[in-house]
Amino acid sequence: MGSDKPCTACSWTVEHQDYCSYKSHVKLFYGLSDRGCWSLGDTYILKDRSNNNPNFESINIQFLQQHTTVPVPKILKDWTEESGRYFLIMERMQGQLLKDAWADIDHVAQQTIGYLSQLRSLRSDKIHSLKESPIYSAFLFRNGYGVPHGPLASDGELWHEMSKALTGVPDNTRTQLQQRMPPAEPYTFTHGDLTNTNIIVRDFNLVGIVDWEASGYFPVWWEYRCAKLLARLLCTQQEKHYAVLLLEGPGQGLLLKKSGLPLRPDFEVCAVKVLGFLENLARSRPELQLDLDRIAVAGAVTGGYFALRAATDARVKACVSIDPFFSIFELAMTRAPQSFVRLSESGWVTDDLFNWTAGLQSWISFQARWELALGVSSMGVESPAAMLRRFEDFSLVRHQEGREGLGQGHVPRASHGTRRGCRDVLFGRDWGGQDPQAAHHGTGEKQGTLGPGGGSRRRVIGQHWSLAPVGAEKLPISRQAFWD
Repeated sequence: MGSDKPCTACSWTVEHQDYCSYKSHVKLFYGLSDRGCWSLGDTYILKDRSNNNPNFESINIQFLQQHTTVPVPKILKDWTEESGRYFLIMERMQGQLLKDAWADIDHVAQQTIGYLSQLRSLRSDKIHSLKESPIYSAFLFRNGYGVPHGPLASDGELWHEMSKALTGVPDNTRTQLQQRMPPAEPYTFTHGDLTNTNIIVRDFNLVGIVDWEASGYFPVWWEYRCAKLLARLLCTQQEKHYAVLLLEGPGQGLLLKKSGLPLRPDFEVCAVKVLGFLENLARSRPELQLDLDRIAVAGAVTGGYFALRAATDARVKACVSIDPFFSIFELAMTRAPQSFVRLSESGWVTDDLFNWTAGLQSWISFQARWELALGVSSMGVESPAAMLRRFEDFSLVRHQEGREGLGQGHVPRASHGTRRGCRDVLFGRDWGGQDPQAAHHGTGEKQGTLGPGGGSRRRVIGQHWSLAPVGAEKLPISRQAFWD
């Protein structure tokens, strides 16, 4: 913008800005067509638009406050000036747009369903806006924005208005479309623009639904169809980009084969190095636009164990751990004669006898030979007996003998789960770095905690999927909330 051309929003030029140290706290944060939304500090919002319809937000919000418990903004004042401009001041709903929030989607969805159920109990014998005014919807009636329709009292009248946009469509096609239109009754009060940009969440709860200016009594199916249509449009407009860093740590890939570095149980030490690398990369390559406030880690099986360890670092805000083990020793006990192992631990079976027995089993079974060879090499030891002792260091839980697992915390453990006796874990911190409240599911309240010295609280926000074996007819075969 040239210094002689004023800003269309505030009328200031660059020259004005250079000669004044004032920084405005009145910000234009949204604009479309002939309307704009301004934030007045952090507490209020000013809407500035023409007085042309649809412009029913104030009356719709007052109606909802009287007949529902749907969380809506509080209107402070609205007025129309002689110029035809309409102004509305409302309290700002504190929170984040659902599209920007790290939220428990299932929980917010259930809350949304509850509020929509209240809307659907508000019914009329006609399709119209409040006070018997026409309705406006450029998505339902595709013949232009700002065109009034109705009130409409039947499916025939509704189709007549909708079909005005079908100019040039053959008559037989129009007839088929009309036959496929579902019955519109009952006419229910409908938001008409319900997307993740109009839902406000805070602390993992829905705290507000905004933008009610075009709401009214619509066909019973319109809320669903409109939300689905708008979701498709938003998905095409809002691309999500992720920067992915793939890591081979000690005991993995070439680090094991070429460098001879075995697995280490304290993978959080490796995570510190990796996170430091990311921070340096973000500073040296700003064009990558790496968001260090949204770092997530993910891993499967052994990688799932590593992911849980790495997530103890406060810089990690989310973790996906798929089919992890919480104790590799306990996992090994599902593959070995437990009584024989216990005798070895108590000293009744010597290391030489244990190793000889393991060698005999390897000679008999290729599966045993492969598992023992992999275990010995990845643990960086010389014998099966030493491998088994090393296994005890790889644990996220407290051992009976007093060994400590991962700090003083605990993670959700499976009472039943996948074939490895474990289950998938998904948890996250809120992006603001504050501890989220514990998740509620059914009648219980549980949370996973990880980290040294009591750990940082994590909120369980996901689901566990138990997959059928290869060749099964259906995948997945079951779905369980992993906090059960």
